[in-house]
Amino acid sequence: MATIVVGQINDVVYDGVFDIHFAQVPLSYAFSVQLSSLLILILLFFVAGKIFSSSKIRFIDVAGTTLLARTPFLFISLIGFLPYYNRLNENLMSSIKRMDFAAIDFSLLLPFLFISGIVLIWFVLLAYNAFSISCNLKGSKGIILFSGSLLVAEVLSILFNRFVLQKYLFASLFILAPGNQTEADKAAYENINRISVEAVDCFTNKKYDELSAFFNEEMKNAMSANQLESIIQSVEQQIGKVTFDTTHIKNNTIQNQRIVLIPIKASIITLHLQLAFDDEDKISGMYFK
Repeated sequence: MATIVVGQINDVVYDGVFDIHFAQVPLSYAFSVQLSSLLILILLFFVAGKIFSSSKIRFIDVAGTTLLARTPFLFISLIGFLPYYNRLNENLMSSIKRMDFAAIDFSLLLPFLFISGIVLIWFVLLAYNAFSISCNLKGSKGIILFSGSLLVAEVLSILFNRFVLQKYLFASLFILAPGNQTEADKAAYENINRISVEAVDCFTNKKYDELSAFFNEEMKNAMSANQLESIIQSVEQQIGKVTFDTTHIKNNTIQNQRIVLIPIKASIITLHLQLAFDDEDKISGMYFK
């Protein structure tokens, strides 16, 4: 619980058995994705023990030792209180927002990846001890069953979080309509919604030079027309041909920025194009999510 709460405070989310991501999410979501992942892992360990062990297996033993094995992840959450982490988070968020991955400072990222790697190895070792002791399964048999359960739990947790939690329980996580809008607010969103439709039309018709005209100066310097073309080609290579649904545009306000979210339908996934606008109704941030 401490790992999840402290992580959420510092924008670290554990949304899988192994997964660690930087994101600003509600505490309810942070709890849901981690607890569902752990429950899947515990159930798989318990079932494997019941089927393949000759000993009496108690669910409370499997659950307790498996949860205790998560202790090392608390160190990842606590890193968020260090000034170093603030610099790392700002650099990553800025790079993602501008879709300029070349701007990522690897002198900041690599130490975090190194520490995360140590924590993951530590967790796996503790989880194996939890499984082998509570289920009395050791040796090659125990290793095979443990490894299989761990990998299956990771896959199932990702699928459950994406297609159940995100689709049904937290579908509006980043698509919340701003409340108590004034007439001026509505007019402002109406204008940037119109601009967003025009920008999407440029995307669809590959008019990347015209698209960049909607950017503010910072975005223009960070992303050329050629880079825009490379980005959309890269996205389509990964998820298939994309189609923008401009009839279901949604608005939000995040950290005083007006946000427009446009649904994107592809052959293998549904996602959103998120556009952030500055005070002059210029696009100041853009990324797929």
